[in-house]
Amino acid sequence: MDHSRSRPILGPAVEGRADQDRDLEIRPVLEREAVLFYLDNQQLRSAEMVERLVARRDAIHRAVEKGGPAAYAVRHDRVELTWP
Repeated sequence: MDHSRSRPILGPAVEGRADQDRDLEIRPVLEREAVLFYLDNQQLRSAEMVERLVARRDAIHRAVEKGGPAAYAVRHDRVELTWP
């Protein structure tokens, strides 16, 4: 299945951003059937980022067991599938 156009991986594209940039972001995830995790808030301090990942470790492990390709947002209260 070609997921490259099904849904943006990290939310809506930035205005004026070329589709090929989006394709470059998703290509490694597709090629390796990877599972990608990202923090939904990049304004956190480094220690808070680590704490959030550690707090959601079990949910992250469950998502990895499901396999990919997939992308998940690591939110303050949950891990949420955002793509595909």
